Amino acid sequence: MSRMTAALAGFSTVLVLGCGRDCPQPAQRALPAASAQGVLATVNGVPIREADLQLELRSDGDHQQAMNPAGRKNTLETIIGQELARQRAVALGLEIDASHRQEIARLEAQLDGLERRRLSELYFAHAVTENAAAGTADAEAYFAANAARLRSELHVWQILVRDEARVEAARQALAAGTPFEEVARGQAPDVPPGVNPPWDLGYLHWNQVPAPWRDVVYALEKGQISPVIRGPNQRFWILRLVDRRDDPAVTFESEKALILDVLQAERKERVRDARNRDLLMAGLPKAGFDRL
Repeated sequence: MSRMTAALAGFSTVLVLGCGRDCPQPAQRALPAASAQGVLATVNGVPIREADLQLELRSDGDHQQAMNPAGRKNTLETIIGQELARQRAVALGLEIDASHRQEIARLEAQLDGLERRRLSELYFAHAVTENAAAGTADAEAYFAANAARLRSELHVWQILVRDEARVEAARQALAAGTPFEEVARGQAPDVPPGVNPPWDLGYLHWNQVPAPWRDVVYALEKGQISPVIRGPNQRFWILRLVDRRDDPAVTFESEKALILDVLQAERKERVRDARNRDLLMAGLPKAGFDRL
């Protein structure tokens, strides 16, 4: 039995291995606490983690070996041998070629991006929790100010495109007298007969009306066509109000939960936008942005 194999017999504990005087002490990313707890071995200060072992086992594609303690031990021995060889290569001044260096940089960018996204989500969630709570009094005030709108159900046709030139062409066609349905059909020409056309949205309850529409569509008269409405993600709408009807069953109690959801979502968006604006104002002067 080799010395390494003997040492690995109890590989669930941390091991310290050496490779001689010429092994460098490579700079490493700081390990988060959770990762540090999963360290199976250290090779001249370089941690070999459970995640490293799992990655290698998955790359082998051998499920039985992944479940087999002997297979895990052999794979860990392979990783440790590779790490020792890596350190010796660094000591000899051997260089990874440019294409592999680019691949390493790409993977590091993915790791940094994942951490950046997750931590920013946690930050904004924390900000929202502290600043965006809506209660019954807020919902009552909202209902009192918007009762007529909340009782209205709107029958709407839409033209939705994701290209500014196309929506402008549709607007010009409507202005020239082309029927709305004909212009809408031109955006969805393959609708089979007997199928409800995608431009006919039927009657919409107030909470089904997208936020970018609200200031426009509720101001329309029956039969009136809206101007172009710009929305997020490069979306452009033109709407036709076909009909409007009141729903007498709408009361504060029937709508309270929906109102609270809407108020909470709106406040979350405002808090997020405000915090993001503050962060950018504070950080951009120091971010080397002029190097782009």
